[in-house]
Amino acid sequence: MLGKWLFNLLNSDGIWQQLLRNKYLRSIPLSQAEWRQGDSYFLCGLMKIKHEFFSFRAFKVQDGTQVRF
Repeated sequence: MLGKWLFNLLNSDGIWQQLLRNKYLRSIPLSQAEWRQGDSYFLCGLMKIKHEFFSFRAFKVQDGTQVRF
């Protein structure tokens, strides 16, 4: 179930996604985010499964304009 939340956080742009990005991720990508003391238990759960989620995910680079290194 948490994998679905991660998928929606990466692929949707609703109010709750903006709230989570602004509060916890700020300007870093989700793949580099880490749970910090004081963050919500919900975010802690997302961070625990993040590595497994990304191990089954792939993306297309295409022309490279949307890829950050």
